[in-house]
Amino acid sequence: MKKATYIFLIFLLTGFFLHCKKAAVEDWRLCEGCGLNAWAGTYSGTGSYYNGANNDIVDGVEVTLEIENPAGNQFFIKVNSPDYYSQSFFTSKTDSNYYFSLANQNSSIQLNLYEKTGDYKTTGVAKKYHWEYKPSDTVLVIDHTLTFELFKNR
Repeated sequence: MKKATYIFLIFLLTGFFLHCKKAAVEDWRLCEGCGLNAWAGTYSGTGSYYNGANNDIVDGVEVTLEIENPAGNQFFIKVNSPDYYSQSFFTSKTDSNYYFSLANQNSSIQLNLYEKTGDYKTTGVAKKYHWEYKPSDTVLVIDHTLTFELFKNR
């Protein structure tokens, strides 16, 4: 009887420990010093879209990001979410920082690049906005915002 009890306890404890899972650790690191070539490529994933006209948020929208490096430190950036958002930017980048931040008169994009064992992902925010000029002040009005987490396609 003692032997059966010990065997039962061993199975019980084994089953208990098998169900205890260690929390998955995200080991992505900011891609400081990765170089300009690390940015170039096509990324895909999902994001959240905000429409400022009707204050509507849509989660889980498909997003693609294309970053081309045609020459030297020049970059052409296209972000697209079918039926929700599309925008292109042309800029230059002279450092190997893990971030891009670009703004013009009516749009902006901010990107962070992460690396994990040769894989890359980017998180970011793209915005379209306009300015309303009133006699007493000037107001920035957000028209559209797209936040995203995207993974580089191989």
